[in-house]
Amino acid sequence: WTSRERSLRTVSEYEGELKKRNHFEGEIVMSRYMNRSNSMLVAVLTKNDNIIKFFYDLYRDNTAKEFLAQGSYLRFSAYVKSHEVSDYSKCKETFCNRVTLSKEDK
Repeated sequence: WTSRERSLRTVSEYEGELKKRNHFEGEIVMSRYMNRSNSMLVAVLTKNDNIIKFFYDLYRDNTAKEFLAQGSYLRFSAYVKSHEVSDYSKCKETFCNRVTLSKEDK
């Protein structure tokens, strides 16, 4: 994912309206368990090659590890917290919180 993420530097744009709830969908390209917070860091790549990232708290739903697996397709709504250029990849990224997963994806 790291090399693919870096290749998106010139094409990745921001998704959704800042400080508003929006609907998104795309492929989960990175899913990493965070032991300290019992959460998942998830990166979703939209059909327009835009990157959306969010943390999903596993205390809310312990089965989330299974359906937030890399390679899965996901539909969700979320509040757009920020539009930033990543310090690591130098890509434009949309960072979300208050994520609600679509029921049919579970």
